Amino acid sequence: MEELLGRFCEEYSFVDAEWKEENGRKLLYTDRGLHYIHTCPTSYRAKGFLVEKAMDVIHKNCDLKVLPICKANDDNYHMKDGEVLYYLQEGMRETTWERHYFNLGRSLAEFHQATRTLSWDKLYLPYRSIGTWPEMWEKKCKTYESLLDSLEKSKAFNPFEVYLFTMFTYIQVSSSTAIDYLKGSGYKRLTNAISKQGKIAFQNFQDGHILFHESGKRYIAGQYSWVLDMRTRDIGQGIKWIVRKNGWQEDKVIEFLVGYQCIAQLYPEEYSFIFAMLLYPSRFLKTVEIYSLMGDEERALVGEDWQTPLDEELATMEQVLGQYPEAIRQYFGVEIPEIHWLWRLPEDDNKTICICDTESSGGSYESFSDYSDC
Repeated sequence: MEELLGRFCEEYSFVDAEWKEENGRKLLYTDRGLHYIHTCPTSYRAKGFLVEKAMDVIHKNCDLKVLPICKANDDNYHMKDGEVLYYLQEGMRETTWERHYFNLGRSLAEFHQATRTLSWDKLYLPYRSIGTWPEMWEKKCKTYESLLDSLEKSKAFNPFEVYLFTMFTYIQVSSSTAIDYLKGSGYKRLTNAISKQGKIAFQNFQDGHILFHESGKRYIAGQYSWVLDMRTRDIGQGIKWIVRKNGWQEDKVIEFLVGYQCIAQLYPEEYSFIFAMLLYPSRFLKTVEIYSLMGDEERALVGEDWQTPLDEELATMEQVLGQYPEAIRQYFGVEIPEIHWLWRLPEDDNKTICICDTESSGGSYESFSDYSDC
């Protein structure tokens, strides 16, 4: 980290800099004020054309403003470190509006609606993920399988690797169920129709992508995360972020969805797509992907600080999966098919979670002892 901070000071002529992470946001406090840190793969360097065209239609069609990217000393807008590009945006005097999640949802809907008129160009193709969710999810599952296959050749496993082996069946069933649920909810059939309600998505919409200035203006940050995908991706990721930050608080999730729909109504099927996103263990599989790319020395440094947040999120999402369908039925009148394969043993057994599919297995289950946070 010290080396990276030194690079920032050198590339941007800061005298002093301090890195902090707050609610998933990366912040750089410098002698010239606060800056927001964003990252993207080096392959995204050529995304400038898409970002520029999308910014044009956003500024033309709504009053959201995209924060400019700070220029480094060499006139580049990115700082390269290994396979990662870092870019900075100047911080602002942020505030929290009344009915924050309502206004967040409304602003996200305005962003999506503003991008409806974005015209297609073949240069956008590398950044197009619309219609490919099942394939993307399956690819990450295969990465998990491949990692375990390679680890089986090892003579010894570190604690995190033991954890990955232990969790495999749980994650595999969660993932395959999410993929089947997504397909069965009409994902492929409705992709084109939903994409007409917005051409651009943030990939992983969260705190810091839409900012509220104390003057009353609203800004967008993190534009190099944009991809061509349908709005449901941002809505589902937004709900995941709200849950990660607050736990399952129904009022905040509903407020976010109501705010969105004061601008644009959702298709009933989109609620099911979001349910599939909640079921799919994306953070776990992303961590697996990162681990698979590490060398032996880096893997040796992995400890409980990797496992604990994964366990906590899986436990939280288990609660969400039980509450979300009823909340959507109650507030929006949309029935979502529920999944009953995940259940706990009696309250006095707090060490076991069971995966159960009574229709196909005749009530059989596989238990996971000592992993009550799965």
